[in-house]
Amino acid sequence: MLDVADRITAVSPAPELSVVAATAAIALVVAWPRSRWLQMINVLGTLTHEFGHAAAAVLSGGGVQHIQLTGSKSGHTRHVPSGRFAHALTAFAGYCFPPLLGLGAAQLLADGYAAWVLTGGFALCLLVLFAARGTRTVITVLLIGVLFAVVVLFAWSWLVVALAYLVAWLLIATGFEGVLMDVLVPRMRSRAMKRDDADTLAELTRVPAFVWGLGWLVLASWCTWQGAIRLWP
Repeated sequence: MLDVADRITAVSPAPELSVVAATAAIALVVAWPRSRWLQMINVLGTLTHEFGHAAAAVLSGGGVQHIQLTGSKSGHTRHVPSGRFAHALTAFAGYCFPPLLGLGAAQLLADGYAAWVLTGGFALCLLVLFAARGTRTVITVLLIGVLFAVVVLFAWSWLVVALAYLVAWLLIATGFEGVLMDVLVPRMRSRAMKRDDADTLAELTRVPAFVWGLGWLVLASWCTWQGAIRLWP
């Protein structure tokens, strides 16, 4: 038990520039995929997005019925809001969580706590698992959670650091890409699109969906800037 606590709380050595650059490059390739296969493995942003909805629903006094991942870039969180404001807050939280969690991970890495990043990811998966619905969702959450746990408990320290950096870069990159490519670009090109969080917020607040998208983009841009400062040696 002591060994587990020691591995989680251990201060990680600063990585080489090559590790930081390589993980950043991998994150960019996965977050901005040009192949269907890469799109299939880019699920971390979607998972944290749906967790953001669930967390906001619970914290605002509502409840969560289930969380479902329907694809690498699509999911659904069925919740019971406690009121109109809580409903808007829950809709707003989804696109906020990936970049904010990425920034949080970057701060932990800057302080040398790589294992904390993966332990936090494991805890997130455990919470999502309680509300997970569907075989795809359960298997995806289990695989990610088990990966984080195995690496923290059994892997070399350099691998813990590398995976933690990859997670941080992925959250930051997918947070920015999700807002830009899924919310703003389709609207700028007047494409037909499925109803999304921006539409829900527009209906609840009378503020146009595009404005909400711009707000998320500002947040994602700030998190990208601050995260890069903390991650780059």
